[in-house]
Amino acid sequence: MANRPDIDVIEVDGGVLHVERRGSGPALPLIAGGGGDAGS
Repeated sequence: MANRPDIDVIEVDGGVLHVERRGSGPALPLIAGGGGDAGS
């Protein structure tokens, strides 16, 4: 995966938390490799 400057990658228990930062609006947390109930 390309390292994008607008995304913070945080290692969490059970997976990696990707926080996508956009110019306006709230940050969108994207959980990859989690329990499976995220990102329907």
